[in-house]
Amino acid sequence: MHRAHHDIDGREPITVTIIKAIACATDQDPLELPPLREAVRLDLDALDDLFVHGPEGHPSPETRLRFQYVGHVVLIYGDGRVSVRRPPGQE
Repeated sequence: MHRAHHDIDGREPITVTIIKAIACATDQDPLELPPLREAVRLDLDALDDLFVHGPEGHPSPETRLRFQYVGHVVLIYGDGRVSVRRPPGQE
């Protein structure tokens, strides 16, 4: 399992943190990964908006999102934690 942390107060969108975490977990260059927008059925702009510090404050710590990307399970938490792992049975 690979873990990363997204800086909710920073300028970098969470989608960049996800790509970096996947690249690290799979030992690939981030530019060699398939485009996230084409690989998962998520509105990436909404995803970035969900995990950002805005006028209403931080995302709820209970916020969680899980999806699969390049054969790995990506789990994002409202506090900025990002975990990347192989699906159960493939670890």
